[in-house]
Amino acid sequence: PPLPWARREARGIARTLRLDANAVREGSEASEQFLKGAPLGRYSILHLAAHARADGAFPDRSAVFLAPGGTDEDGWLQPKEIAALDLRGRLVVLSACESAGGVVMSGEGPLSLARAFFAAGAGAVLATRWPLRDDDAALVMERFYRALGSGIGAAAALKIARHDAMHAGLPAAAWAGLALLAV
Repeated sequence: PPLPWARREARGIARTLRLDANAVREGSEASEQFLKGAPLGRYSILHLAAHARADGAFPDRSAVFLAPGGTDEDGWLQPKEIAALDLRGRLVVLSACESAGGVVMSGEGPLSLARAFFAAGAGAVLATRWPLRDDDAALVMERFYRALGSGIGAAAALKIARHDAMHAGLPAAAWAGLALLAV
């Protein structure tokens, strides 16, 4: 189903960080083809507000769902494709359900979407442990980026966003499942 608040989320983040409109892709422009071909080295943060699925039975079938962008893509950005991206040192924000979840392998940890972004070189990944409501995610992310834009680090920004969400009356399900993972 559509994520109407994802567009608002993206636009709000762009305003908060004073980004050029070309730095934001939404709708059919937020495609797998674009992401795979984008010069990601230009950006310090990759933010994906999308549907996602962590497949515990078949971890390689986990995916972030984007528009395909071309006939050679299916729109399922899967772990092997994620690992091929050049995300050296970037912060990746996955405003997507269960992006930190996955089957746990002994000695390896969870085989999650977040893990695939680390394989691509991400320095940190903000991901979710459970499903989020679209509107709640937009509010929490707006607060996170407002704090991040003030010059503080991602961990402190997440703490502020959680605090603000809690005091705005959002249920714990809206903010407690966000996890900042770092290498």
